[in-house]
Amino acid sequence: MLWLPLAVLSCYLIASIVSAQQPNIIVAVIDDMGYNERSSRDPRYRTPTMDDLASQSVRLNYLYTQPSCTMSRAALLTGRMPHTMGIENVFDKFDNRSVPVGIKTVAGYLKDEGYQTHAIGKWHLGTGIPQRQVFPHQ
Repeated sequence: MLWLPLAVLSCYLIASIVSAQQPNIIVAVIDDMGYNERSSRDPRYRTPTMDDLASQSVRLNYLYTQPSCTMSRAALLTGRMPHTMGIENVFDKFDNRSVPVGIKTVAGYLKDEGYQTHAIGKWHLGTGIPQRQVFPHQ
């Protein structure tokens, strides 16, 4: 059974419901940032750009994450629990393991709805499925 994380499900539902004018969808994955480490939660931190984006967005405040970046990214990208794909630790850029190639990703679902997809930043999903294969606009 395919379990879609709330963020992936939200993106797909928004893309499916809105047909006349599609909204822009931005998913920011920020590693090693604690829940309270932003100025809207603690004035010791200065995160005005994030606060501005959040004020105009849907915020998902009560979610759980996986214990490593590879597992979190694989879950967000595929909507599946990482261990069901054999992903149980961090993949580095030279790792031959990857998300299985035959699994459709959120980028594929959004492409079906007429979106162009793009990813920037850290990949950490191995070399078996290149980033350009999932997000072709590199």
